[in-house]
Amino acid sequence: MDGKSISLADYAYIFLLEKFDGKQALMAEFGYNMVDALERYVADSDCKIFLLILQGERAMYTMREPHTHTHTHTHTQTHTHTPN
Repeated sequence: MDGKSISLADYAYIFLLEKFDGKQALMAEFGYNMVDALERYVADSDCKIFLLILQGERAMYTMREPHTHTHTHTHTQTHTHTPN
């Protein structure tokens, strides 16, 4: 990886753009259904966290190097976690 990071929302847009060959109606339908499902199952902690990150309301995780995760809070603190 080149050390650059993007938001999950931007990544999701790029993913949908490539998956549906730029067809906006299909992209919108898939995206709407995904968010709807996450909202329906928000009681599940994984769905809640994914939805909050997607909406930009939680900390963002990016891959900087293999086995090193950089965790940036919305209040600009950065923590680095290296798994054992």
